[in-house]
This record gives sequence, C-alpha cells and structure tokens, in this order.
Amino acid sequence: MKHDQRRVALSAVCVFFLWSCTDPEPSGPPTLQVGVDVCADCGMSIIETKYAAAALHIVDGRREHAVFDDVGCMVFWQEQQDAANILERWSGQSDRDGWIRVEDGHFVVGSSVQTPMDFHIVCCSTQAEAARLIERAGGTLTPFASVKPMTAASMPK
Repeated sequence: MKHDQRRVALSAVCVFFLWSCTDPEPSGPPTLQVGVDVCADCGMSIIETKYAAAALHIVDGRREHAVFDDVGCMVFWQEQQDAANILERWSGQSDRDGWIRVEDGHFVVGSSVQTPMDFHIVCCSTQAEAARLIERAGGTLTPFASVKPMTAASMPK
C-alpha cells in the first residue's frame, strides 16, 4: 500500500514538472530575431524590422506566430489562410521602432516606396507621418483592409 502511494505521488510530481515545462501559447506580437527569423511566405531572412509584419494564428488547435519580411508577403499569406484562424496582425513602422496593430497603422502604398520584396507598402505610426512620407516619396494613404501589394504588372507606367 505504501508503495502505491509513493508511485501516485511520484507520478503527480512528474506530471506537474512536465506540464510546467511546456511553452505557454503565444499572445501579442512576436519578438523578432533579425537575421535569424525567416518570412513565412517567401522564406527570406527578416533583416529590417521597419518593413516586417507578423500574425498570430491558429495551427492544429495551437496559437502560433507567423513573421514576414514585408507587409505584402503577409497579405499574400493571409489570402491562403482561413480568416477565422488569424487572431491578430501587426506591422513594423517606417518612422519608429516596434510593432503596431494593422488596424491602428497608416499604410502608404506607392511605386516609389521601396520595401524588401518590392511590394511598395509601408506602415507609419500616425496619419501625419504618413502624409510626410507621401509628400516626400509619393503614394497613397490606404487602410490595411484595402492594402494590395503592388507588383510589376500593377505599377503605373
């Protein structure tokens, strides 16, 4: 009887330690490892955080981050996903460090706006900063819901 109680206690301790060693499910934006993380869409290394993007989505019942080297890559990637599985999305900001939720960002799209994958989309933290960028480089202020990557075929001649 005493051995059975020890086994139960030992089993409970083992289960507790195994459970405590599992990673918690992610929430909020990811922490990028510049030069290490690769784009979930195109496989290129992420080297400039101001152009990066990220999504928190559900894969096989678990929450996972997907990171992108360009907002355009995230747009193409999300077109291939079940929208119900995408929980949150963020963009790097051209005018400051850190993430901003895409719903709060101010996106400038234009052929003269240079980005790593040449999708010509950048996110600014404020509408005033977006207006300054448009004055300097051209482009159009576009809400994220309407952002479409500019490809060679869609650029004005």
